[in-house]
Amino acid sequence: MSILKNLYLLNTVSKKPFSIISDYLPYQVQKDTTFYLRDEAFSDNFSLDLIENVLKEENLEDPNIEFYRKSKSRKIYKYTSQGTSVAVKSFSFQKSTTKKLFRHKLYSLDEALNLILARKKELPVPDVFCFGQNKKGIFCLSNLVVSEHIDNSFHPNDVFWGREKCHLSFEEIMNRLEPLFLKLYFSACNHVDTHGHSFFIHNLDQTKDKIIDFQFAVFLKEPNIRVFACQVSHLIRRVAEYFDKDFIDEWVYSLFKKTENKDVSKLYNFYNNFMENKELGCFERMCLS
Repeated sequence: MSILKNLYLLNTVSKKPFSIISDYLPYQVQKDTTFYLRDEAFSDNFSLDLIENVLKEENLEDPNIEFYRKSKSRKIYKYTSQGTSVAVKSFSFQKSTTKKLFRHKLYSLDEALNLILARKKELPVPDVFCFGQNKKGIFCLSNLVVSEHIDNSFHPNDVFWGREKCHLSFEEIMNRLEPLFLKLYFSACNHVDTHGHSFFIHNLDQTKDKIIDFQFAVFLKEPNIRVFACQVSHLIRRVAEYFDKDFIDEWVYSLFKKTENKDVSKLYNFYNNFMENKELGCFERMCLS
């Protein structure tokens, strides 16, 4: 990563106060990893030793763990104990000095911070139960976030791609995404990664639909139509092939009208520009204003 990008991260992501974590997760358990817990009973219901061992590449075959992604630097999994499940994201930074020094904040720490902030803004997101980090001096060797596991739900793209079956039509799934996008807009949240795997659609209850993956999210002072147009284009690039053009055009225009913005045509022009030009990278989307 370039010096310019590193300086940007130092002056934005790194400035978020850690008190957001310590206030929301007030209970501490000290091991090699320092765990900050929402409820002191969490450590009784879920083994922090097991979570820490997974971070250290130990006991990866435990039957209580179901991995979604697994590598030496990143693990995302479901951990079930006493009939209750949580979602865990853990990251290791052993091979990168810049990550150990400050870019570690972009991983589980920023995910936890942004989920807490999003929940305070009444966005429909998973609750955070625990944050943990293993630090030695000024270096962070690893960190993790434990959050609510979303059951009986699916990612839209898994249905579009044929990986999962669903009783909802593709069009009905898109219509379920509309209020989630509007909530992001009105809360002035630049989610950055609004693809079809950043949402959970509940099979039975629309009020339980969730937005996830807040690792790179940026909260703005007020709703921004250019940012919103970019977020919508980021999704449409990934789903347009599953719909006819008329449906996509109507869906986008209907969504933009519901932003209550007086100049919908300007919003639509921003969207068309994003669709016609090369897609912005993650860092560029973070910097949008």
